[in-house]
Amino acid sequence: IDLFLADASTGQIIKKLESVGTDPHFDAIRFIESAGTWSPDGRQFAYIVFAQGNNEIALLDVESLDVVRRIVVDGIGAIKDPAWSPDGSRIAFTGIKGGIADLYIVDIAGETVRQLTNDRYSDIQPIWSPDGQRLAFATDRGPGTDFDRLTFAEPRLAMYDLSSGEIEVLSLFADAKHINPQFSPDGRSLFFISNPDGYNNVYRVDLASRALFRVTNVATGVAGISDFSPAFSVAKDNGRLMYSIFEAQKYAVYSMEAEETDGVPVEPLGPGAELAAMLPPADAFDRSVVDDYLADATNGLPETRAFPSRPYRPGLQLDYVSRPQVGASYDPNYGNGLGVAGAISFLFSDQLSDHVVGVSVAANGTFRDIGGQAIYLNRGRRINYGAQVGHIPYMQVFIGSPPPSDTETTPFLTRYYQRTYVSDVGGVAAYPLNTTQRIEADAGYRRIGYGLEYDRYSIDENNNIRFEGRESVPDFSSPTLHLGQGGAAFVGDYSFFGFSSPVRGGRYRLGVDGTVGSLSFATVTADYRRYFFLRPPGFPDNFPVTLAMRGLHFGRYGPDSESGNLYPLYLGYGTLVRGYSSGSFADNDTYNEFVDRLFGSRIALAGAELRLPMLGVESFGLVNFPYFPTELVLFADAGVAWGIIDNFSLVETDGSVTTVPYGTSLNEQKPVFSVGASLRVNVLGALVLEPYYAFPLSRNDVSGVFGINFSPGC
Repeated sequence: IDLFLADASTGQIIKKLESVGTDPHFDAIRFIESAGTWSPDGRQFAYIVFAQGNNEIALLDVESLDVVRRIVVDGIGAIKDPAWSPDGSRIAFTGIKGGIADLYIVDIAGETVRQLTNDRYSDIQPIWSPDGQRLAFATDRGPGTDFDRLTFAEPRLAMYDLSSGEIEVLSLFADAKHINPQFSPDGRSLFFISNPDGYNNVYRVDLASRALFRVTNVATGVAGISDFSPAFSVAKDNGRLMYSIFEAQKYAVYSMEAEETDGVPVEPLGPGAELAAMLPPADAFDRSVVDDYLADATNGLPETRAFPSRPYRPGLQLDYVSRPQVGASYDPNYGNGLGVAGAISFLFSDQLSDHVVGVSVAANGTFRDIGGQAIYLNRGRRINYGAQVGHIPYMQVFIGSPPPSDTETTPFLTRYYQRTYVSDVGGVAAYPLNTTQRIEADAGYRRIGYGLEYDRYSIDENNNIRFEGRESVPDFSSPTLHLGQGGAAFVGDYSFFGFSSPVRGGRYRLGVDGTVGSLSFATVTADYRRYFFLRPPGFPDNFPVTLAMRGLHFGRYGPDSESGNLYPLYLGYGTLVRGYSSGSFADNDTYNEFVDRLFGSRIALAGAELRLPMLGVESFGLVNFPYFPTELVLFADAGVAWGIIDNFSLVETDGSVTTVPYGTSLNEQKPVFSVGASLRVNVLGALVLEPYYAFPLSRNDVSGVFGINFSPGC
């Protein structure tokens, strides 16, 4: 929801005043049951915004489009209905504290606040009289409101005298709502919205004679978004009236000149008079159970006022279970003969989803390849926290020469199986600052162990090759790592997602994670993304363009940041710099010659994309085909990796395994670049598929590289 300025005579949009989607200072504009207000000189506009989880009054300079002031009212979380005083020094508003709506006035210069009403009645939509001596507002005070029985009257109009503090409730239409008061420029009349005949229309009351006049006669009614939304205003200088109605499935704004606002005289309607305005049959209320209940708030209620109560006790129930997959095999001639494979996940939560438990188990190989994770989240308070525990084995398979103790028995290359066992336990927490920003923290312990096996063969006297089984490599020793980890991050996200990627706004993550124990290093993350939503001149309205830009740095720092026990960072993934994946190189020799430019302990990259919606819906897509929404992407990527990894294991072309330094220092490194095009396809809402063709500008062995990503746009 954005804020626009239009010409009140022609309806032409002059300019956009505020776009919350691209403004990181605000979360949203409060617009459903609140309106804005002009300063007396017409240079500033005040409106209510959501920021830091609360409401603020934002003062916008219409000429420069800058928010020149942000007024925060301590102790009042919800603010609505601002009204600028005629002298320009104060703003009246409705403040909601403890669920009760009262009237307040804030002095703009000193930001001092004066509370006008302090009771259980609801007081909303204040408006200043032209002389600045009174406030007209809507309220449910008066007959019909009974707090003991929880019955509330339709809102009436009332006057607040600022000098004496006295409140006068105006008796106009009976059993009808009265909202959105507006003074005439001379202060002698008060315009308002009411529905005495069942339809919302603008009425006028002469404050001296209390004569009533109907100003509009709209079949569909003068209406805002909700029943109590402001729906019209009166110009303070010339008395021009503008109102909104809902017609043809959209809202439209109509205007009336001052001489047209005198209206038609009407008589105040007493209780029950609205029946004459209803379509036949006239006894509809008598035959409608719903209307009977609405007319009598006590009908059907039990006699006693005491109800049994007990504290809420959360109990976990199964919310989701994945499709189970399981398999087993046995081959006495291979390894230990038994193999298992499969996976299953469970998700549990309580009725309010305050407590969430997830459990998953997976296996792919022997019993040593079974892993699992369990996580608990508590989301009952503003601070979300939880814990997780897991054990995950990772297996890598490569070809190499047999161990020295087995070269005579197995005189040829064999297959190695290296397992990395990661076991960890830890806690996580997140504190949302507002709807777009949060602080995250985590801490825990991680154990990393290793195992190495190989396939052992033998050759008998007839030169027949015989498989002897899978055995552990003798004398293999890789130190087990014990690591303590903890970190924090500041995260922001005010982006708006399209069918396959963000199209507007921005998001960022700034974080530091520390690791101590067997290795000591820190991991730094700085990731910033910005999305500019554009409508170039001459383009169709359903064919907007998004310019997406990204900058990323991810790196390890500290004494052990370049240890060979850590797998190096890789720049050639398809979601980083496209065109440099390991599978795109013709042979290992070419890859090994280029590999130092792609690996390191730190990486930095920058990228830009031009995203054009090709297939989509009628309002967002060049072709109306919503089944497979597709966007065309033109991209440019650049990145650099640096940092030398000590004693990293590398498989040579002859199958042997050597330990080498890996990477290049920053002052000797060269960045890599690529440009290209891709299509992002939303496949039935299940996944985003991105086939791309990249031109790697830093390579000489190929002119172009085809690849596929299975992820939404960054």
